[in-house]
Amino acid sequence: MHVLDALGNPVRRAIPQELRAGPLAVGEIAAGLPVSRAAVSRHLRVLEDAGLVEAREEGTRNIYSIRMQGFASVQTRPALVASVRPLEFYRNRPDVSINFSFHNFIALRAVENCDTAAGFDF
Repeated sequence: MHVLDALGNPVRRAIPQELRAGPLAVGEIAAGLPVSRAAVSRHLRVLEDAGLVEAREEGTRNIYSIRMQGFASVQTRPALVASVRPLEFYRNRPDVSINFSFHNFIALRAVENCDTAAGFDF
């Protein structure tokens, strides 16, 4: 799954926010979110598949942390943002295929607004 697809869901965007302070277990992440622990586990699996988080086993618990290398594909966000045409361009253009969902747009906007020295501020 592409990074922007993974970040297209509001819960999956909130998980890196929870992990900003440091590694957490699934239950600790779920405590800060309005979804069940099982749902958080599913979202973590998607984020892990996209390379955005990584897990390590500690006894019977999985401890998750942010994997900054996973965000490298969106680190060139100015070029990506500049390549997104205004919606007016696509109106009444049956010859143009749009393969960019609303969720991708929201994720792109979230990434576009990041501005720490490392290039990311969840």
